[in-house]
Amino acid sequence: MTEPAGPPGFDTLIYTDCRAGQGLRGAVGLQFQSRSPGADETAMSVVQRNLLYEPPARWMRERRPVSEYPPSFAHTWDGHLATASGIYLGKEVNGSREGNQLTHSVVTRDPASYGPIRPAQLFGAPFWTTEPAPTTASPPVPSGWEPGPFGIEDAQKFVLDQPDGRQTLLALVSALEEVGQPQARRVLFIADAPAGVLHWIAAATLLLPQDRALAVGFKVFTTNPAYASQHVVAVHPEWDTTKAAVENDLGYAVFDLVRGAHSEVEATAYAKVWVPLFCTEDPYDIVDAIEIAAASGLDRHAPVLGLAATLRRPPTPADATILVNWLRDSDPNLLAGWRGIVVDLLAESVDELSQPVLLAFDEVARSGQVPEDRVAPVRLALITAEIQRAYRDAEVANLNLPPLPGGTWQREHQAAAERAVTEALRTAPPAAFDAVLRVAYRFKLAVRIADIRGEAGRFVASWARNRNPYDPTRWPCGEELDAMLVDELCDRILQDPSRAHLIGDGWWRQRWRHSLDGDTPLAREVISAAVLHLDSGDRLDLVERVLDAVPHADDPRALTGSLTRMLWARHSPTHAELRILVKVVPRDTELDPEIFQSLCDELLAQELDLQAVELGHSLHKRGVLRSRNSAVLKLLMADFQLYDVLDEIGRLRINDKTRPLVARFVRIPAPIVRLRAEAVITYLLQADAPELVLDVLVERPELIARYVKALCAEAARSGHPEQIRTIFFLACQDDIPDPPRSDCEAALRRWVGRASSKQLKQVTRMVDELGPKLAEVWVRVVERWHRGIAGRIIRRGR
Repeated sequence: MTEPAGPPGFDTLIYTDCRAGQGLRGAVGLQFQSRSPGADETAMSVVQRNLLYEPPARWMRERRPVSEYPPSFAHTWDGHLATASGIYLGKEVNGSREGNQLTHSVVTRDPASYGPIRPAQLFGAPFWTTEPAPTTASPPVPSGWEPGPFGIEDAQKFVLDQPDGRQTLLALVSALEEVGQPQARRVLFIADAPAGVLHWIAAATLLLPQDRALAVGFKVFTTNPAYASQHVVAVHPEWDTTKAAVENDLGYAVFDLVRGAHSEVEATAYAKVWVPLFCTEDPYDIVDAIEIAAASGLDRHAPVLGLAATLRRPPTPADATILVNWLRDSDPNLLAGWRGIVVDLLAESVDELSQPVLLAFDEVARSGQVPEDRVAPVRLALITAEIQRAYRDAEVANLNLPPLPGGTWQREHQAAAERAVTEALRTAPPAAFDAVLRVAYRFKLAVRIADIRGEAGRFVASWARNRNPYDPTRWPCGEELDAMLVDELCDRILQDPSRAHLIGDGWWRQRWRHSLDGDTPLAREVISAAVLHLDSGDRLDLVERVLDAVPHADDPRALTGSLTRMLWARHSPTHAELRILVKVVPRDTELDPEIFQSLCDELLAQELDLQAVELGHSLHKRGVLRSRNSAVLKLLMADFQLYDVLDEIGRLRINDKTRPLVARFVRIPAPIVRLRAEAVITYLLQADAPELVLDVLVERPELIARYVKALCAEAARSGHPEQIRTIFFLACQDDIPDPPRSDCEAALRRWVGRASSKQLKQVTRMVDELGPKLAEVWVRVVERWHRGIAGRIIRRGR
């Protein structure tokens, strides 16, 4: 860094002893002799309170020569910024008294007037005057002024040349850093000349940011340090102005330049960073670094940014995090001139950055803060780091990176990323192999199996052996690796068929959805295992999806045969699955009889399931049951025949012949009759043939109770004479057990008790058709249960 040549100028004030009319007051005595136009009363008050030369009373009494009096130099920030240089002139202009002095001050309200120069560096500047102005109007210090001869390099050399200079600077910077804090110790220099003091103050304030350096007020020399307003004061050892010393500091941080000693001052973290660097590095860079750090807003992490921008040190992982986050989160206009250097430094070490830092840096790159030719390398480093992380930890971060600006990601970057994937796969263990492939898929990087044929084979063998739950859809070469896995497992099935079911049981969860269209040994074992293990809902979905291919096949019969053998190789089909089969199976297709064995066992059981019988009819109708099981076919035929018999029964009347029909009914298997009991009863209710009904019930006594209950209910509802006759007939039969016979008697009693004369006569005529014995019984029934006139008429008639 070079010091700017043209900071803004200052207003000026000259204070000295004046003759009449020479000063601003016009009177005789010490006063402001002149001022520049911008130096107002407030500025004069600041200078008079803080900066005037203080001649020692003892020396004045001793009439010391003027040449022995040291010059003074002071600075304050008290509303105005003011710096002053003073000299002792001796006798007053109008008399012989000692005490005349001249203080030349520069004042401003704008801190920019100092530029990068610390106030102590103004000591010895060429613009200072030691004489009054010709008039009461003194000229301002114009822009482009030059400071004193003590520059940044001089400050470094001065410190290094002093005995114990580094430790002294460390203590002084630590003390000055506390300026403005409630418990801060004031700094007291003991020196016999101002230059040494001001060199130390300049060196120390160069290690403070400029705004803080301007706030450090100092006065060299003062005759009353306890009352001086400045934080830093210097006293002459011969003036007896204080008893403070290094051994008895009286609350000051004492720096005795005469003896070369100073008070113990606890070094601050800030001073520990900057003092060693100032003493060893280019001091201009360090001063720049301090200003950059102060402007960055990073607080305790600020030195990282300052040093990165000026010394271009490769950042540590922790430093890189600080720098990248600052680039991302701060205003792009903040320290705009230095940001590019930080970006370049990070870009140069991009291969060493951690993944979180790279992610943030990638965001910075996409924001336009990174030169266009550096954007892709940042993304490439991020991808490479993720590949290495996957290789190392077998883990994949959930990174969704927005696309880079158009044209920044070139073919060579894609090729480099794909080479990194290939190199990692060549030595990756199986879990890492999967992770690296997933990273490649996420970043759309191609992987050619031909480049890793051997490694892919070893990976697939491990995959097949351990049944890892990998997801090939998340690999760029997933289809090829999945095909290799299928080949591997098929080979194992063919080499050892006894392990086929074991392989199917191991892989069905992962592969059944992917095996629906397959026609390999593995697909067949996986599907049959899935049918065995899936719950009913998923299993039905599986069967439906597999059989859905039948109608579209070139040879539907052959395909149906192979698919049904695959589906039900290890588990019999359910009714729901057979209904799906019925919908698609071509008519008269030859299927493995074992498929229907469970259904046939159901159809030959003593108690039939209606769904099983209906399935049997549907399959027989499609021609797939055929004559493999004659007993089943006879049963199904008997089910058809039952309805023919029932239809004839429903049409029978009292005098019709019934024995052949009963014989045909008896030949119907009992399980079919029990299955169709509701239909049988319905048709029996329609028949007006009591003797036939009795014969049927005697042959199938399990129907008696249900039939009687239905008959009585129907009679109570409709009161048909034929039904009343049947109830009477059954009530008279010993073959009808109790309680059904008692139910018939109760129903008969209720009907007779309520019947009209017309109803009784009608039923009486019908009962006569049953024969004289039953007709006589009927008369007694009416006589017992009907006391009305209708009953007497029937008795007289008999």
